[in-house]
Amino acid sequence: TQPTAASKAFKFTGANGAVTYSKKSGNAGISISSAGKLTFKKGLAPGSYKCVFKVKAAGDTNHNAATKTVTITFKVNKAANPMTVKAVTRSTTVAKTKKGVVAVACPVEVKKAQGKVTYAQVKKGSSAALTVNATTGKVSVKKGTKKGTYKVVVKVAAAGNATYLAASKNVTCKVVVK
Repeated sequence: TQPTAASKAFKFTGANGAVTYSKKSGNAGISISSAGKLTFKKGLAPGSYKCVFKVKAAGDTNHNAATKTVTITFKVNKAANPMTVKAVTRSTTVAKTKKGVVAVACPVEVKKAQGKVTYAQVKKGSSAALTVNATTGKVSVKKGTKKGTYKVVVKVAAAGNATYLAASKNVTCKVVVK
């Protein structure tokens, strides 16, 4: 997942005296405290990052001070797609369905989707009187559909992008023919 806060500190064993840490080089979005606590800047893009750190042990009465250079590669993965999906009831009239196929507004509210959004009708649980447009999500009500409440299961998919993973969610929507 994409880091949003500090991770655990790393420590060296066998050091004598106080140990301090500093960063010599690497991505500006990664920092280290003198105590060794790593911090990743919120929104750091997915990818691999190599950082070079300096670790210094102060020594004690029996040991000299020592410094080591450590190179660590970090991998930042894509974050989960924050897409939210909510069903909305839509309606039409029998008079309109007698004249021909009626398209009603998309019965799904999609928010915060990352990447191209597509729609697909899930056959199981969906009425045969309804079809879903893959691009717009609009629902077509077949000619001659009688009064009643019809259900359609819509699979909403967001393709993701360079920062976010692809995601999909199924939602059951209602279309009322009055």
